[in-house]
Amino acid sequence: MTGEIEVEVKVETESRRLEIAKLHGWTRIAEPEGSDNPFAWWHGLDRYPSYQTSPFPDYPNDLNALYKVEKYLGLHNRNNLALRVAWINILRDIVAEHCPKNKAGSPLVSDIDLLNATSIQRTDALIKLSKTKSFNRNQ
Repeated sequence: MTGEIEVEVKVETESRRLEIAKLHGWTRIAEPEGSDNPFAWWHGLDRYPSYQTSPFPDYPNDLNALYKVEKYLGLHNRNNLALRVAWINILRDIVAEHCPKNKAGSPLVSDIDLLNATSIQRTDALIKLSKTKSFNRNQ
């Protein structure tokens, strides 16, 4: 039974990783027939795109890589207020799932909890944000 859980977690992590990679501009390359290179991705951020033969970053486990995605998506731009508010509210809801609750049952989430959000929590918030009306990839 433990093996099944480990496989599910790995698949879920890889799925998150792939979704964030796509948000960060990674695009799948069509491989030549017969090739089974799982890491043939093209990253379109550079003026002169290059082929990558190594895997894209492990976003769900790398806060530095997620920082770059947040910046790429415009979350560090003070002019994107609606997007930033939507993102922080989504992150607050995700972090709240692991916070203690008051007597009324409301989660006690502080700004410090948001600053200390894990890479998985940030990944989930970015994925949820990408599915909202506030999200516009061309910002």
